[in-house]
Amino acid sequence: RPSRHVSPRAGPTRAGDRRDASTGDPGASVRVCERRAVGGAYGDVVAGEWVPVWAGVGAEVITFLVPGQPFGKASVRVVNGRAFKDAKTSNWMARCTLFARQAWGTAAPLDVPLTVTIVAVQERPQSLMPKPRSRIAISSDRLPAPRKPDPDNIAKAVLDATKAAGVYVDDCRVVRLVVEKWYCAVGEAPGVHVVVGVWAP
Repeated sequence: RPSRHVSPRAGPTRAGDRRDASTGDPGASVRVCERRAVGGAYGDVVAGEWVPVWAGVGAEVITFLVPGQPFGKASVRVVNGRAFKDAKTSNWMARCTLFARQAWGTAAPLDVPLTVTIVAVQERPQSLMPKPRSRIAISSDRLPAPRKPDPDNIAKAVLDATKAAGVYVDDCRVVRLVVEKWYCAVGEAPGVHVVVGVWAP
């Protein structure tokens, strides 16, 4: 029985081919092939072709890390009728696009329902550092980060940058989005961890 998800745009690979997406191989670890003669879930398939099929429920397609302090997509400022973009945000999004493109490679953009998980890990304030003689015990693990940037702005920056990297055709394909904000664990570096997967019921 065919798998639930078919990516008609991706290039052909050999039957049973499973490659590790974490290495940056455009093949992606969740992609396998079988001979199909019927229409796929999200696109028609020519009879007899080798067709990439997404294996597994919620299969992970790509993961990447953007090192450094997380940024959210800031609103465009208008001064005297001229629009100005925030330079820091633009630079961060360019770096995000770079790391996403390195992880994705040259594979065709995904055109199926997707899930995206974003874990933004911020620098821990000195006030939350564990102190040996303090009466209040502070965990050395990650702690919730209830401060700027807003989670929706982080998501906008990541989704737009990942689309620019050619991972998917449009961020409207994302049907499930999870955003988490944390302060670093002691000894951990800040960064944004991104996981893109194929949605399955």
